[in-house]
Amino acid sequence: MPYKMKRSTLFLILFLAASCLCANVQRVPNKKVKVGSYTFTMVYVEGGTFQMGSDSYKRERPRHTVSVDDFYIGETEVTQALWIAVMGKNPSRDNADQVTHDVRTKMPNELDLYDMSGNVWEWCQDWFGSEYYTYSPSDNPQGPDEGNERVVRGGAWGVDADFCRNSYRSYVKPDNAQVVNLGLRLVLVP
Repeated sequence: MPYKMKRSTLFLILFLAASCLCANVQRVPNKKVKVGSYTFTMVYVEGGTFQMGSDSYKRERPRHTVSVDDFYIGETEVTQALWIAVMGKNPSRDNADQVTHDVRTKMPNELDLYDMSGNVWEWCQDWFGSEYYTYSPSDNPQGPDEGNERVVRGGAWGVDADFCRNSYRSYVKPDNAQVVNLGLRLVLVP
């Protein structure tokens, strides 16, 4: 006759087994970075493989598999306080119709990153190439070697919600100082 285990006993065994497994997982901590008197957080992101792009717009095609190494990324966009701590002054101009919001006032995403969509466009390191996704490498793609415009992502206030999707990428000329809804986020590769 088979042995019948009480549910509470089975639950306890499963809980203890899961606790042992979790105790053996070493989580890499986030980094606290201090610049002068200002401290900000770089969130650790474990590398992996994902689908990049989409079939929605020509500049997002084709959807393709990409693998990236581990990295750290700013918990928020570079704030005015961080900019001043690094640069010593704030060159931004106030916008009378300013509709950006303070960072960390909305819920973070699944990686504990705030404002990845919709607050300000985020300036990226890679050059924009309309056909880049058709020939980009699958491991740690960096964008074309040269170009005239830099990629911006995340959408911003004042744009249609469709432009705030993760897969949407637009571009800005580096010398275009008229963009009032543009920011950046720091990334560190260990």
